[in-house]
Parts: sequence; C-alpha cells; structure tokens
Amino acid sequence: MLVVCNGSMKSGSTWITQIVAAHGKWAPIPNEFRNSAWYNPSVDPDKYDEFFSAGGFETSDWFCKQHWRGEKKYYRLLEDPAVRVINIVRDLRDVLVSRYFHDVRLKDTTADNIHDYYYHDRGRSRLRGYIDYHRFWHGPDREKQPHLCVYENLQSDFAGEVRGLFEYLGQSLDQQQIERIQEETSFKNKKVTGEGEFFRKGIVGDWANHLTAEMLDDIEKLMVSSRYPHEAIQRSISNAAGRHP
Repeated sequence: MLVVCNGSMKSGSTWITQIVAAHGKWAPIPNEFRNSAWYNPSVDPDKYDEFFSAGGFETSDWFCKQHWRGEKKYYRLLEDPAVRVINIVRDLRDVLVSRYFHDVRLKDTTADNIHDYYYHDRGRSRLRGYIDYHRFWHGPDREKQPHLCVYENLQSDFAGEVRGLFEYLGQSLDQQQIERIQEETSFKNKKVTGEGEFFRKGIVGDWANHLTAEMLDDIEKLMVSSRYPHEAIQRSISNAAGRHP
C-alpha cells in the first residue's frame, strides 16, 4: 500500500507524514523516485509516471509527502485499491500566518510585515490557492474523497484523530501505540533546523496575535465569496468534531 500524505502548504501535511512514519508499517518511497529537493520523501514530478507504472507499492508498504492538486491524474489515485490519500485542513487564518513566517524565513517575500504581505505581496493569493486545493479534493461533486484530518483536532484530541486516520489505513491502535506516536511527533520534540525539519509553534488561534481587523474582515469576505469551507469539507469537519466530543 502507498500512503500519500497530501496537503496544501502550511496546513499540517508534514505532521501527518511523521505520524504515518512513526507507526512503523510504512517505509519511505525508494530513493530512485524521490525528489532530491525535498527533505521529506516525495515523488519527483518528473518520475511520477515511472513511479506509478512500476507499482512496487502493490506488494510493499510505502509513504510519501506531497502537495498534489488540480490534475485528474492525482484524483484518479482514489480509484487505486493500493493507494490511500490523506489530506488535512486547518483554520485559514492560521494557514496565512504560518505561510507568512515560512516565506520570511526563506527570504521569499520582501514585505515588511504581514499586512503588506497580505495586500501587496502574495498572502491573499496564497489563501485562494488553499481554498482551490480543497475544492479540488473535497468538492461537493466528488463521489470519492481522501481521508480528511483536522489540524485543530490533532491538537485537542490527538488520540481520537489519529485513531480515525489509521482506521482508514486498516490499522487498529491501542492506547500505548497512540501515546508512543504522539511522543515521537510532538512539536516540543522537533528540531528547529533546516527545511523539512523546521516547526513553528503550531498554536491554534495564533492568528489573533498577528492579523488586523481589516485583514480579518477581508478574509471573511473571501471565505463567503468562495463558499469556504464548502459543504463537503464542512461535513468532514463536523463529522470529525462529532467523533471527538
């Protein structure tokens, strides 16, 4: 089985990848297919067709981390019985804050502050891309959808959210296994070093420390105009919340 730990950037896909890796059943995809520019095991875009033609995951258990979106070839993976796709959704406002500090750290923005980043650089377009990502995977016309994790639930009820994730992967976990995975993937135990290893605080609601009333009003209008979260993803969030009272 191939487990694709997918997600829009800065929403928690690295965390999901590490949770899957910590289970121990799945190994990283072979080096020959990996994108050398990424720290986490990811399929090289130029080797995508070769990787899926080889089909080694039909007899081996592998995982990879991706940001796949927008192309039919990605959505068709849901039809493959040897593939499982996991997505993760996060508060749009916290995604913006996380992406801003990510771009600052990598010197990928010239904005002096998050307000300028949002209005005069790429902040607003980043949010539109995030919305489009979830519309692609979880649109109301999608009969089949990936498993959807909720970032905030991982913070508030790790055991419940992770148990649901591994049930989707056909694995039952006891409390001891869950506690081990939680300890191994906890933010407090993460190194703050290079790309792929860097973790910010990951605090739910950190947006309140950074976003102005003007920005929040504009984000609200963006969400309304795009119907985000749209019905399908809202249903997934509600179902997850229902599992974790």
